[in-house]
Amino acid sequence: MTLLLAWIDYGKSYRLVAQALKKNIPAGTRCVESRGLDEAQRAIFDYRIEVLTRRAERHGDTGCPVLLVQAQQGDSDNLGPGWKFLWEGRRPRDRERYRLYQRVGTQS
Repeated sequence: MTLLLAWIDYGKSYRLVAQALKKNIPAGTRCVESRGLDEAQRAIFDYRIEVLTRRAERHGDTGCPVLLVQAQQGDSDNLGPGWKFLWEGRRPRDRERYRLYQRVGTQS
């Protein structure tokens, strides 16, 4: 079983996604608006990227300068104007995608 732990961690952990996400969040960002993330995903991203995620589903427009959307492969995010695409990532062998956007006209 111990031999499989690295393989399981690689395929099921959010660690690599969170590390890539952190590299793509603009410096000085204090909060990230999130859509489609469950509580466990929000908690791991809060811990790993050290930035507070605020649920758009619960709070509406949070005023955060960046937005993280979790959706299935091929889904449209339907954001409308005002957002610039920054990054997309996923866990290996996973259909869910994480996309990061920045509000147009904001720097952090």
